Amino acid sequence: MKPVMVMRVVFALAAAAAMSVTFAAAPTDEEHQSHHPDVAQVTPATTGPAASMPALQQRMKAIRTEKDPARRMALMEEQMTAMESAMRDMPEECPMAGGTMGGKAPDMMRDHMRMMEKRMDMMQQMMEMHMKAGPTNPMK
Repeated sequence: MKPVMVMRVVFALAAAAAMSVTFAAAPTDEEHQSHHPDVAQVTPATTGPAASMPALQQRMKAIRTEKDPARRMALMEEQMTAMESAMRDMPEECPMAGGTMGGKAPDMMRDHMRMMEKRMDMMQQMMEMHMKAGPTNPMK
């Protein structure tokens, strides 16, 4: 056999052995279920912005399915009011509260814009260089 074929066979055997060891070490169903909490213990958030999420989602479904433009607009205004209320209810330490990401957003956005401008300038220069070089014929 060729060395390439030998390597493929060795690799396939090693992969099969590794998979069998992995499956043999997998936990049983009982062991797996032991670290999951009971469904009754898991309760959705009842306070704060997360509590309003189901209502916001339901209203969005209603907006999407509403045919009457006036009713749709009224639902959208209601949605905006609810979203603003949810934002006001967010704790101060929440990174998204006030849209400032903990006061870092202006600096991060400025730096991001600066880097984008540099990339755009670089791409513009590259395009100009290619245009000056003239068309290339790859068939030559």
